[in-house]
Amino acid sequence: VQLIPHLHAFARTLTGDPTAADDLAQDAMMKAWDARASYQMGTNMKAWTFMILRNQFYSEKRRSWRQTQLDQEAAELESFDTKPR
Repeated sequence: VQLIPHLHAFARTLTGDPTAADDLAQDAMMKAWDARASYQMGTNMKAWTFMILRNQFYSEKRRSWRQTQLDQEAAELESFDTKPR
């Protein structure tokens, strides 16, 4: 529970957006909860949860980038199809 404010702060530094940071921190906490069986007792829980949050952030960025690329490619293909011949 003491980790949550630190996760929110870290998420804010990554996203630069308080709302996106809240969503990211919540998603990371849910992933950490789901993966709790893989946590090794005696290791640094803060580092473990920060790694989950960071990985979640980069995964979302990659998905967003891929979607943007696909949207751009679709727009380019569509513009070729509508040109008069």
